[in-house]
Amino acid sequence: MELRKFKDNIYGKLGNQLFLWDSTWELFRPIDTIAWDGYKIVTTDSFRNDIFDPYYGFGSVEMKEKCIELSENIDLEAREILPWIDSEWWRDRKCTFTECAPKDSSSWIRYIKYTNSKAKTLRVHRQTRATKRLLPN
Repeated sequence: MELRKFKDNIYGKLGNQLFLWDSTWELFRPIDTIAWDGYKIVTTDSFRNDIFDPYYGFGSVEMKEKCIELSENIDLEAREILPWIDSEWWRDRKCTFTECAPKDSSSWIRYIKYTNSKAKTLRVHRQTRATKRLLPN
C-alpha cells in the first residue's frame, strides 16, 4: 500500500480503494473520496451511514478483515505530500470538490493558504534593459 500524509491525516491507496488511518480506532478504514469543501480538505465515505450496522465504518466483514490486516502489517511512515486526487482543473491545478463547495476566488485563496502552496499562474516580470544598479529600489 502506498501512503501519503497531509496535515495530521495519513491516507493509503491500495488498488482503487482509498484508506484513512483512524487513530481513535487504531485501524485503517475505507473512504470514498478526498475533496475540498471550500474551507478545508475533507474525506467522504458511505461506510458510516448506519450507526447500528455491525460493520459500521467498514461496510462488510471482508473490508473489516482487510483493514485489520493492513493495520497490522503496514508501517505508518508516509511522505509529506497532498494525497491522490482524481479531479478537475481549477485555475492552475487539479482539485476534487464536494457537492456544495464554491469555486470562486475567495475559496481559491483559502485553498492556497490551507495547502501552504503558491499559485502556479504566470507572473508578470518587468522587461527592462537597465542594469541592476540603475533600477529604482
